[in-house]
Amino acid sequence: MIRHNPPGRGHRYRDSLDQRIPFHPIADQTVELRVLAAPELSSMVVEVARLDDAVEKAMTPLGGTDTGRASRSVVSGHLAAAAEAGEDAEGLTPWAVVVGPFPVEEAVRYRFVDRMTGESTRWWSFVPASWGKVGGRLKVLGVPDDRLVQGSVSWMTAGPVADNDTRGAVTGSLRARFALRLAEHEHVVGLGERYHALDQRGWSVDAEVFEQYCSQGKRTYLPVPFAHVVGGEGWGFHVDTTRRVWFDVGVTDQDLLWFDVAVATAEPDVTLRPWAGDTATVLAGLP
Repeated sequence: MIRHNPPGRGHRYRDSLDQRIPFHPIADQTVELRVLAAPELSSMVVEVARLDDAVEKAMTPLGGTDTGRASRSVVSGHLAAAAEAGEDAEGLTPWAVVVGPFPVEEAVRYRFVDRMTGESTRWWSFVPASWGKVGGRLKVLGVPDDRLVQGSVSWMTAGPVADNDTRGAVTGSLRARFALRLAEHEHVVGLGERYHALDQRGWSVDAEVFEQYCSQGKRTYLPVPFAHVVGGEGWGFHVDTTRRVWFDVGVTDQDLLWFDVAVATAEPDVTLRPWAGDTATVLAGLP
């Protein structure tokens, strides 16, 4: 038995032992492929095919020889790997391998084989995604969008998989990215219930519901893509979405607030609502 589930089990903050990392590979970046295999399968390899080129690469049990990102998350042995991942491996051994990077718009197919027994999986496929200026529309409603950094809007898109594999990566537009300017003395307050800091400037956080019933650091079970910006003239913003949003609040660029918004492939438009004024004025403008 060899088990591979490209999207994983859906845990936002813990990679699964049998998934593809990332699920949507990015062009010119490496990809980690993981499987769970029966204990008697001891010679796991991955076969990777693209265009007229095919390669084979040996896999490594998690917790063994360095496998990059995989081995750094475990202590030792496959049982430790399962415990760290927070999942039941059901007696199977986790294996991992890092492949790529791959060019954009070049279909990649891969499968897993045990060389000792000949047991293999079906083929999976994906096309590496890339960031570009085409893919959707950012709509800024409300006050003039002079805070929007011109040229910062981009879209992550992925082409169709080679074999129309519905279990492969979703294609089309996947995410939108854009930046707003922050003045030197402005502070960002909000983005839902947060315990790590009142001022989110200098932090990277996301709007994703998560509950461990304990101190979660930057994670929260009550995220909201809304915040007040105080310390200057005063303004606020809201992203009209129920999907995940990542915020880089002056981390990469100290004078910029970066938004990274997951979008629906069929309707990739993103709506941003900024308001000018003090906190009462901003709250009054909420729809």
